[in-house]
Amino acid sequence: MVLTTLIVKKILHILRSSSSPHQIAMGFILGAFMGFVPINIIFTPVVGCVLLLFRVNIGGGILGFTICGILSLLLDPIAHPVGLIALTQIPALTPFWTLLYNIPVIPYTHFNNSIVMGQFCIALILSAPMYMGVRIFVVSYRSRVLGTLEKYRAFQMLKASKWVQFILRISE
Repeated sequence: MVLTTLIVKKILHILRSSSSPHQIAMGFILGAFMGFVPINIIFTPVVGCVLLLFRVNIGGGILGFTICGILSLLLDPIAHPVGLIALTQIPALTPFWTLLYNIPVIPYTHFNNSIVMGQFCIALILSAPMYMGVRIFVVSYRSRVLGTLEKYRAFQMLKASKWVQFILRISE
């Protein structure tokens, strides 16, 4: 119950932020990659640094990490066969996997584990639909819900109050 409340609060905070829908969606996608792929010593910090270095919404990244981390647990039974196919059933990729394995740091990503590769493939496949879905959701929320609320006088008065302005400044 508490986790659900925190997630809903985080979603509402992200939707009201000044970030563009593209920034929110890209942050969500980077967080989704961190959530889908099991945490390891190389991949997670690299994606985390990309999340911090580029102009994306960090809150969207945290939300994507949380949601997709939970979703990845449900997709583990699917990830194993997908990873196995990517690693062993596509002969054209065998030289590429051999090359990656011979690069000194890359084996620490555990890409040769079928579940890790499967989760990565699933994240890669779902990244475009998730990006479009998050972007459309943010745009429609801002245009429909916030647009509707802005019309009400009580909402305008509440938003203009000094107390609410103070709370909004602190939360940003």
